[in-house]
Amino acid sequence: MRAGWRGRLGGQRAIELFLDIFNITDQTNWDNPSGDRRLGTFLQLTNLRGGSGFPRQANFGARYTF
Repeated sequence: MRAGWRGRLGGQRAIELFLDIFNITDQTNWDNPSGDRRLGTFLQLTNLRGGSGFPRQANFGARYTF
């Protein structure tokens, strides 16, 4: 999700502030399925991607144009 604000500073100059939020719904991010067909674990989701499943993250940014 991205939320932002853009304001004019006169002429061609402008400033933009924005906030990006990743995984806002806090969904579990599973790693690709794997397993052994002989043990019954074939294609089972058992590992989280990146070790912790990438919980919610946010970035704040500013952009100045002239």
